[in-house]
Amino acid sequence: MQLGDDVGALVVDIGSGFTKCGYAGDDAPKALFSSAVGVGETDEKDGDVSMTSSKQEQRSREYYCGQQLEVRRDNINIEYPVKHGLVEDWDGFDRLLDFGFKDTLKLDTADHSILVTESTFNTDKRREKIIEHMFEHLHCPATFLVKDSVLTAFSVGRHTSLILDSGSGITTIVPVQNGYALIAASRRTKVAGDYINEMVEKAIVTSGQSKIRPIYSLKKQTVAGKVMSENLDFPKTTSSYHRHYQLDVIRNIKEEICEVSQIKLPSTRKPDTKSYELPDGNRITLGPERLLSTEVMFVPPAELGEDLDPNFKFQGLGHMVVDSVMASDPDIRKDLFMAVVLSGGNTRFNGFAQRIHSEIMRRLPPALSKLKVIQPVTSVERRFGAWIGGSILASLGSFQHLWISKEEYTEHGPGIVHDKCP
Repeated sequence: MQLGDDVGALVVDIGSGFTKCGYAGDDAPKALFSSAVGVGETDEKDGDVSMTSSKQEQRSREYYCGQQLEVRRDNINIEYPVKHGLVEDWDGFDRLLDFGFKDTLKLDTADHSILVTESTFNTDKRREKIIEHMFEHLHCPATFLVKDSVLTAFSVGRHTSLILDSGSGITTIVPVQNGYALIAASRRTKVAGDYINEMVEKAIVTSGQSKIRPIYSLKKQTVAGKVMSENLDFPKTTSSYHRHYQLDVIRNIKEEICEVSQIKLPSTRKPDTKSYELPDGNRITLGPERLLSTEVMFVPPAELGEDLDPNFKFQGLGHMVVDSVMASDPDIRKDLFMAVVLSGGNTRFNGFAQRIHSEIMRRLPPALSKLKVIQPVTSVERRFGAWIGGSILASLGSFQHLWISKEEYTEHGPGIVHDKCP
């Protein structure tokens, strides 16, 4: 069926940290917002938000996404529908879709085919559930699921490659051969952006320099020509809301001053210190910590003194890359090592590409001595690789007959996803 020709198809990529929505054929998503969802309960009579249990039968759940969350409200809990790349809360998933397409892009999804990215490690049940929500909730005329690793490979024109994607909740290593993800040889770890945030926070707390106060809890005023911050008291602010915006500050610190060391840490070499101005006007300064926070991606946590679950086995991303390639067909190992593609926010750290290259090189088998790490030219391409790949794919004329139509869904049910979407 030719379902994407008359009206532009849409592409959506809902990750653990951020949701990306936009039109197929565009260079970048039109809508980008946090994948966090604020949840409260509203009295249908007066619209007041409350989390109390009284009059429960008269209350309904209220949801807030994106910039709606920036307006502090009493008793709003923050929830994360997607964890480690997998959908855990389908009501929250629907709200993210609604906010992206209807509230932000201001369009009717009944008029657009929608390509959805999915985790390489998605389960069959979740795949069917996504298809169901596309048709039953968004009422789109057609949809299609594609693995994020395959789309990233497509975005850089490497249909056979090894995709190293490190986002907020998960880091994955996925071999792709001729446009198909080799799931059996794929690897994943929770050492990703959220874990690095914890390392940054630990460094700040240990240094005792300052408390992290979210911007919503501060009021700035100028006194005698000097900007002062006053702490505001909102007793009905939930701990999850406070924590979410506290982590938002920590994430900004990480992105602003952290980078990747070119040598294994700890070492005798002392890195330059960098400072960051907190929302309350205080400044914090980090030296070795801004490198140690990212070092967890390359060495076992125990070597840095991190006490993790003993069942958590992680030897560093370099080890994971080689392990993944060696678990693939011997005939394509050389091709994989010659096309290691970097994707995801954590690969944007200054020095990441050089460090992962050296980590892989020192582990290469003698018979496979050549290595090429492909770092997309712009930061946008690295951050939105899967979305960009989906944008390219959904706009191709040769793709249009592949969509799952509403008629096919009605006839065969959500299980059709396994036949039509590899």
